[in-house]
Amino acid sequence: MKNLYLFLICSFFIQNTNAQKVKTCNVVNGKAYATTIFPGILMVDENGNEVPQKINYSRRIYITTTCNKAPIVTSLFYNKIKAKTKVKPIIDKSIVLGFGKDEKKITVSTSKTNFLWEIEIDLGENNIDTNDIKSINLNGTYNKKGFKINIKEINIVPLIMPV
Repeated sequence: MKNLYLFLICSFFIQNTNAQKVKTCNVVNGKAYATTIFPGILMVDENGNEVPQKINYSRRIYITTTCNKAPIVTSLFYNKIKAKTKVKPIIDKSIVLGFGKDEKKITVSTSKTNFLWEIEIDLGENNIDTNDIKSINLNGTYNKKGFKINIKEINIVPLIMPV
């Protein structure tokens, strides 16, 4: 009987200390992806010469967090160009983005306990080729703490779009 009381008291203290642990909310990592969008129709001038068209890029950054609270992006720079951003939650724990140069599927995934966020990026008229990007610096706040992530961009197989 004495052992039973001792067991109950010990289990009470163990449960009490576990209940007092507060889950810390952090940004775990970030990955940047770009898809090159080529226009589908060639334009020509009045002499039949091809008019060069601008190549456009669709860019996204995915970040993983430990809590289901949206991160706040305070600044995002591609080289020294400031980008506009919009953060959206990703409901699924894994999404397929496309294919890499080696034709392997490129997926972004997170564990069951973490959360995935997509950051849409708008560089305006400043299209930067993925090969010309020297740095991507993402700054923000999460759970009242600042975070900084330096990210490398991965180019996904080009998407051909009609004009």
